[in-house]
Amino acid sequence: MAGKWCGVVLISSALLLAGCKDDMTSDQRWVATATRQIVEDHIALAERTEKQVEQAQSFCREPSAAGLSKMQQRWRDSMSAWQQLQWVRFGPITDNNLDWKLQFWPDKKNILQRKVQTLLESGESISPQTLAQASVVVQGLSAQELLLFDEAFASTQAFSSGHQCELLIASSQLTADVTTQLADHWQDKTWLEQWLQPPTTVADQSAAHSRAGELFDALLAQVERIKIDKLGEPLGMKTRDKKPNGYFAESWRSQYSLANIQQNLAAVQSLITPRKGYGLFQYLKDQQHPEVAEELVIRFDNLQLALQQIEQPLNIAVMDDGRRQAVQAAVRNVGELASFLKQRVAPSLGLALGFNANDGD
Repeated sequence: MAGKWCGVVLISSALLLAGCKDDMTSDQRWVATATRQIVEDHIALAERTEKQVEQAQSFCREPSAAGLSKMQQRWRDSMSAWQQLQWVRFGPITDNNLDWKLQFWPDKKNILQRKVQTLLESGESISPQTLAQASVVVQGLSAQELLLFDEAFASTQAFSSGHQCELLIASSQLTADVTTQLADHWQDKTWLEQWLQPPTTVADQSAAHSRAGELFDALLAQVERIKIDKLGEPLGMKTRDKKPNGYFAESWRSQYSLANIQQNLAAVQSLITPRKGYGLFQYLKDQQHPEVAEELVIRFDNLQLALQQIEQPLNIAVMDDGRRQAVQAAVRNVGELASFLKQRVAPSLGLALGFNANDGD
């Protein structure tokens, strides 16, 4: 896989480096830095899902407890890479429900298990081609998590009989196909040039500023999703009876829900204070708002500290009277970060907020 991406990485790097010249505006520099991160993260996701396919094929040739453990780790690697990109709600991911092909969630009615069980009991042979014609519910990382971690499925005996290995391999291959398609799109030279087009007119400058606004909207939407769906849903904040339910956590079967959030926040951090390039922190300082920049970093750090206090898998913590308060504190911290982004950061940068899926919740 590394060889496959070598040429396109060089092309993209050249384009993105060209987008970090001194004569660029602050919003253009931030867009260029964010785009470079998006490209690199798509490549990493494609590489990890391809390795998962290889592990699935190896495991299914001779299922064993050790092989299952390796397979579970490959899934964690793929899920972590996807969580780094989950905030990207623009570009090719919005075409043809590709995000749902990668992950079916929320799933409050446990549709996933019923669909997978029905498919396995149908007796029909399962291949990437036949699975591609089936529901997106059984195609992506959520279906793989069920097979690899749910006690009703995750055993060497279950993988040694029936169609469970066929589904694992086919699903892993479809996931790799989707992630490769996404990475190819973000590597396309013509598309990248259009995305990063330097402004030559007033209209172009307005478009460049709108691009920064699009990125900011997506960042904000992800922070709000952490509050509303990833933490609030299992806490019972969205139900009438307000009762917590650990099964509403994003990756409860693998107990990877908090790890998902940490990967989400790692992506947010790369937009605020990237290891290389130009982040929101410097963007704010260049717009003469150093105090907002400093407070943004403080609020982000407070959220990370709050998450560390949970100390249990999220699906367990929300059902534990002693630990639930730590989850509630994390919700308050992420809510404060979201409000600060909307009320202080966006106005300081002159960015107009658009509509996102969390508005009205």
